[in-house]
Amino acid sequence: MDDDPYAVLGVPHDAAHADIKRAYRQRARELHPDVNADTDAGEQFKRLSAAHDILSDPTRRAAFDTARGRQRATGELPEEFMDAVANAIDRAQIYAERLVVPLYSRHWRGAGSEMVARLIRDLEALGDPLWLQGAVRPLDRWRAQRLLKRVVLTLDLRPSARLSEVYRDLRGATVILVTPWALHRQGFRDGAELDDAILRLVLSRVVQVLASDRLGALDLSADDLVERARARDAQVRQRVWGQRLLYAAVAGFLGVMMFAGYAGW
Repeated sequence: MDDDPYAVLGVPHDAAHADIKRAYRQRARELHPDVNADTDAGEQFKRLSAAHDILSDPTRRAAFDTARGRQRATGELPEEFMDAVANAIDRAQIYAERLVVPLYSRHWRGAGSEMVARLIRDLEALGDPLWLQGAVRPLDRWRAQRLLKRVVLTLDLRPSARLSEVYRDLRGATVILVTPWALHRQGFRDGAELDDAILRLVLSRVVQVLASDRLGALDLSADDLVERARARDAQVRQRVWGQRLLYAAVAGFLGVMMFAGYAGW
């Protein structure tokens, strides 16, 4: 699309997600062909929808901002620094998806609460690859892919004091935004320090996402949290096995009844 989506929606380059959504709804009511009889309204409505499709999707928005070189929106950050951040995020994502989460998936029981509690307990040590021991099993790799399937890592090119932010998009995916502007402001430039900072940031956010719907209040010590998670998984396993036994008993009863009816016939 040749048009600037920000200009089409009438929002600034650092507009929040809610402001973009609000602007789209207001303009859509004005330009919808069923309401506006102007011959140009249909074409303008198409441009409006295309602009909204780009800016409402964090990944597409980040790609657009990067492609157009929004230096003003990123606080005049050097291109080399932006490339270093993007590469560090890619490395951190691969490390989490192919090593950390698969190795901890071997502790999966019930709903996976113990696995996440162990990740929280060991979070400070996960940045050191020497901490992780053992080979990744195919089952663990498959489970990690399922857990992280709807987790999206992307750059937030707006000036912000926050290193990162987590939210759910309109499609239900969990988006983890990393802010290069905040990293640059805190003194990170490139090299090992930047890699280490982004790795720890990404790992903490991924663990936060995994824990959001598996653990309750995190007001316990690390070891007590693991024990509580293990007890919760045990309850889930008992409930699941109870349901399976019930289904098996019902299926067996129906099978016997059908066999008896067939034999009588």
